[in-house]
Amino acid sequence: MFEYGLRSKPDGFIGEAVRAGGSILVTKDDDFVFVHGTTVERLVWVRCGNIVNAKLLELFELHWERVIHELGSQKLVELR
Repeated sequence: MFEYGLRSKPDGFIGEAVRAGGSILVTKDDDFVFVHGTTVERLVWVRCGNIVNAKLLELFELHWERVIHELGSQKLVELR
């Protein structure tokens, strides 16, 4: 979000930007998933609660191959 200047933008704007760019949206925001999840082509919903960044990166490293594989056949993948 920071890199693309989207941090303060509304969820709908972010969803459209992600869709237009063919990107993967990674979010912990369940509101985004339920309200805008259908407009995004590929969405990773991080559902691990509050953890330190090092643990979050570890979680991604551990599951990223599965996430990418599942995104090949479904729009929404949960990461726990």
